[in-house]
Amino acid sequence: MKNRKLLSLILFLLLTGCASKPTVSSEESSTPLVTSISEDISSTSTEDVTSENPTSSEDPITSEPAFGGYYEGYDLNKTGTDLKNEIKRRIDTGFSGIGYSWWPVENADEDPNNSSNVIQIYSRITIAKNKHASGSIGWNREHVVPQSKLGCSAGGGANACSDYHNLWAADNKLNSIRGNSTFQVVTNGNYAVDSLGVRSDCKYTSSAFEPCDAAKGEVARVTFYMIIKYNLNVNINGNLSLLLEWNNQFPPLEDREAKRNNAIQNAQGNRNPFIDYPELADAIWA
Repeated sequence: MKNRKLLSLILFLLLTGCASKPTVSSEESSTPLVTSISEDISSTSTEDVTSENPTSSEDPITSEPAFGGYYEGYDLNKTGTDLKNEIKRRIDTGFSGIGYSWWPVENADEDPNNSSNVIQIYSRITIAKNKHASGSIGWNREHVVPQSKLGCSAGGGANACSDYHNLWAADNKLNSIRGNSTFQVVTNGNYAVDSLGVRSDCKYTSSAFEPCDAAKGEVARVTFYMIIKYNLNVNINGNLSLLLEWNNQFPPLEDREAKRNNAIQNAQGNRNPFIDYPELADAIWA
């Protein structure tokens, strides 16, 4: 009898101990399982990001197929004279002069809010395209780098004087007031009044002309293009350092210069790189 009771007690203890043991085993095995999955996910995520977005040392100027691939095959990461020569090679290639006409300027300076008008460079007033032949009240074609300094005739066919990157719609009177003056900061001078009697934000003296802020970056980037395209003196249109300052201070606008660049390319086959990449000017001359 005693042996039977002892055997029953041993069996009871064994059964009670086995019932609690699986709970401990389950908890111990679940913890490392979660940690392992988390580590695997973290490792995979890092590898995927690295492979899909590799770190690149390429400058976006050459790595992006921008502007319809216009700059593909040209190294715009050069500096100084090497970059100047590369830009010269690019803007000469594909260039086709078209003579002296009205329609390229009408297209290039078209008012984005009124396709029947153009925006004038110095007054910034929008005016009807057909007002270019209305005598003293109207607009004409301004040579940003003056025709008298280019040594050619605008009516003489395709040449520097009929390069439409340099030709902009301008109020007749403001065009005349500017004449062939260099661009400068005018501290003591007069405000230029346009052909409608409206005072502009441009100031002038007998030898200096300061365009309104909206035009300062524009005239700078035109000048950079003309200097390289036609091998001109860097100070032909004013002190180069001032134009570099204006270029940085007044960047191109999409609905103005970028739109104009596309229109001129359609007309004569080349672009102004300083509109597409204003930083090129400093890379050459700064």
